[in-house]
Formats: sequence, structure tokens, C-alpha cells
Amino acid sequence: MLSPSAWLLNVYADNVRFQGAQQEGTAQAYFEYAEKGGRHVEEARELGVQANYRECEKSDTRLCWRGFLRRWSDSPLRQQVRAERLPRAALQEASGSISSLEGFLLEYPNSVVDAEARSRLAALRGEASGTPP
Repeated sequence: MLSPSAWLLNVYADNVRFQGAQQEGTAQAYFEYAEKGGRHVEEARELGVQANYRECEKSDTRLCWRGFLRRWSDSPLRQQVRAERLPRAALQEASGSISSLEGFLLEYPNSVVDAEARSRLAALRGEASGTPP
């Protein structure tokens, strides 16, 4: 059992770690705090999810959204990211070639951007054959 002074030191150290994560304000800082545990784990997870979501909105890449899903697998935003954000980022990253769009359609069948991907693909196929889509 910890003495009262040791307990206070642990509480102080934990508060300092959490304040450091808050000052940094990044998903990584909150994630590291939450992984090590402490009195503010739930708040750190919530803030980490929010920070990571904002970071992914800025970069809007598949890599970021996949990282979000790995890091915050229990987030209430998980379904939205998987169903909407990830396919949109993936389509944005598709190079505009027939093969990249075909690959997109295989990886994200019936996604929220399926019609847009199929339209792009039809246009590219029309260009490749020399006839309008």
C-alpha cells in the first residue's frame, strides 16, 4: 500500500502526463497517455478520437483513416469512418486509371461513392476506346 505522500506524487505525475498530452493536443499524445493508463484515460480516449478525426479530415487519406480505425477500434465514429470517410479518401487517391478504379470497386463494393467511381470508370473506358461513355 502506498503512503499518502507516494499516492500524491503518483496523482501529481499522472496529472502532469495528462496535461502534457493536452498541451500537445495530438491523437498520438492522447493515445500514449491512454495506453499507459491513469486517472484520465476515458477523457484522453475521447480527446484522442476527436484529435485523430480532425487530423484525418485534414489529410483525408486512406492511410490516416485506416490508422484511425486501428487506433480507436471502439470509437462510436468507427462505422462512419468505415462506411463513408475511408471510401471517399480511397476514391480520391485512385489515380484515375482504369485499373485503379477497378481496384477501388473491388475493395469498396457498393460504397457511398460507388456511382461516382463507376461514372469515372465509364468515362475512362470511353476515352480509351475513342468513343464517348
